[in-house]
Amino acid sequence: MKKILGIATVAMTMVASLSHAETVKVGYMTTLSGGAGIIGKQMQNAVELAMEHKGGKLGGMDAEIIFVDDQRKPDVAKQLANRLIKSDRVDVVAGVIWSNLLMAIHKPVTRADKLLISSNAGPRQSLVSNARKTSSQCHGRMTRRLKQWANICRMRALNRFI
Repeated sequence: MKKILGIATVAMTMVASLSHAETVKVGYMTTLSGGAGIIGKQMQNAVELAMEHKGGKLGGMDAEIIFVDDQRKPDVAKQLANRLIKSDRVDVVAGVIWSNLLMAIHKPVTRADKLLISSNAGPRQSLVSNARKTSSQCHGRMTRRLKQWANICRMRALNRFI
């Protein structure tokens, strides 16, 4: 629970500088169905609880969280990412659990200049272009919550918003 609330806190900090609009939109894509759905449902509950505790605000701005079920399928995740970006016009895409799903949505989300926050997944290919993890190779629009993975990439993404 503390990790998920930590994710929400990081998102709140970064979201403040993302949009000049009155409302920040977050597309929260996670697995809500099937055998792995229990993980996503707990994540959804944690985000809803965090929003309740923060009075529905992120970074002092009103927030709208749009939850979508990726069904743990890369093709579904890619379609949902495109919908979140083009139709729902979200500022942030967060919540992805699985590496194969992150790989499916990484390019569409970051090319649209949206912030991508991964709750867990983080294959090297989504962060750097080759095996050497240097600050210049990290993607500036993608960050992960887990501290032990690619700290340099996480800090590069966060520096753009702090």
